[in-house]
Amino acid sequence: MADTAYVVTAPYVTLKVKDANGAWVLRGVYRDAQFAEADIDPESLQHHLDSGLVEAVEQPKPAAESKPAAAGGSKASTKSS
Repeated sequence: MADTAYVVTAPYVTLKVKDANGAWVLRGVYRDAQFAEADIDPESLQHHLDSGLVEAVEQPKPAAESKPAAAGGSKASTKSS
């Protein structure tokens, strides 16, 4: 199952989010900014959801790594007459 993320739908909002050190800070962010649910203060998130300023989106699962093509492959034979 995919994790829930939130995207800012308003032109600009101030959210209480975790910084790189894990401390809660107020950060101004513009439309289309995305945050993981764990990185947004629950009260701040609920207020912005109720106000229609952010909305939930599903984060897609990481794509499976593609396997490299087999070396050599098939070659069409050609005959000259």
